[in-house]
Amino acid sequence: MGGDVDISQNDLMNSLHGLDSLRTIGGLLGIFGNNILLNNLDGLHSLDSVGGRLIISENAQLYGLSGLEDLQHVGGVWRVAGNPTRAMATFSTVNPIPGMKRFELFDTGGRLVRLARFEGQSFEFHRESLLAGMYFFSIADERGRRFDGKIVVMD
Repeated sequence: MGGDVDISQNDLMNSLHGLDSLRTIGGLLGIFGNNILLNNLDGLHSLDSVGGRLIISENAQLYGLSGLEDLQHVGGVWRVAGNPTRAMATFSTVNPIPGMKRFELFDTGGRLVRLARFEGQSFEFHRESLLAGMYFFSIADERGRRFDGKIVVMD
């Protein structure tokens, strides 16, 4: 799932079991202010990656992190060096990711302007003939995990 998941201020919530099939969150996962009934995170047992920050606080009945045993990555799977760029940026993994990856670049109109497949733990993005402006990228691995963001190309 891309974007953020905010589970907050739900005083009557007692379970996260509706999230059983959730494996990846592209952005932030916030679980806070659920003060009365939430006492475990077992519904998140399939979650293995949170692309943004993980915030768990102010849950008065929560006494542990049971349910997050499969969580492998928090805070981003990729980092970008050289953004904004005039010529080149390097995308590199925070932790090793096996297999083939797919890099997609979209203009602000949502049109695909670049597609590349690569192996290894880094990808060098070269501006080539792209016009100056903002672009949106997506990197996906074989397991379906995605890293989305924006890159600015300058003259």
